[in-house]
Amino acid sequence: MKRLVALFCVLIIILSLCSCGKKSGDDADNTYNTQAEGFPDPVKYSTKNEEYSEEFKDEEGEVIAKLEISYPVVTSKDRPDSAEEITQWFEEYKDGEIDNIKMNLESLRERNRKFGIEGVTVTRIAIEPYYQGGYHVSYLIKKQTGTNPDEDDGTVTACTFSLADGYRLSLKSLYKSEIENPREEIKSMIQEEADVSYSVRGNIALSEEQKKILDDLFDDENFCIKENSLIFPYSFKILSSGARTGFYLCPVDYGFAGDVLLTPEEYYEQNYKD
Repeated sequence: MKRLVALFCVLIIILSLCSCGKKSGDDADNTYNTQAEGFPDPVKYSTKNEEYSEEFKDEEGEVIAKLEISYPVVTSKDRPDSAEEITQWFEEYKDGEIDNIKMNLESLRERNRKFGIEGVTVTRIAIEPYYQGGYHVSYLIKKQTGTNPDEDDGTVTACTFSLADGYRLSLKSLYKSEIENPREEIKSMIQEEADVSYSVRGNIALSEEQKKILDDLFDDENFCIKENSLIFPYSFKILSSGARTGFYLCPVDYGFAGDVLLTPEEYYEQNYKD
């Protein structure tokens, strides 16, 4: 009897030690819950929003345009160079928007006068994390423009960065070398998924015109990666010829795309340097 009691106590202690070794979700700090077998350790990093605004005056000193942009600043002790590279991309994106407004300031003033548009034309850009994994991070960029930008549906684009080197990923960087015509494979997968999920009721197939629009809008860099799927953003307004508003985020399962594309983990492993 004493031996049974002793054995029972030992089992209780072992179970307690196992539970203590588990890490809570709150402590995950932007890493996957489980490390992929055979891959380097997931990267720990943090992001914070940087707010920037600037007014632009015409030759007469009147403010006719304004930029409001919120973008992420990424830091990481694990991969400081990668984090800096990602932050630098957003800084350059912001600078490009500033240059674009300055370049078109005169034509904007003339357009406002011609059509009697009053008020400041505001370009509002919000760059927000869409998915943060242990080997990559994806963002959605929403851009609205107008004297009242809230009334503008705007545009949404996507960007994904590897934490191996901080570079923005394109599908070209993920295509498996042994696959022929991988671009066409992915475009076909997008159409197959949209046939199912684009329709409100899920039972109306795409028209040939909509398929052509999807093909025309396909962009090798315009995607997010979320868990086990790629996400391609499209405008409902364009796809529906104005009948719908908002944005359609088309998911392509990595269960199919994995035959054509490297996963973020695989890309990380190939480009990881100590």
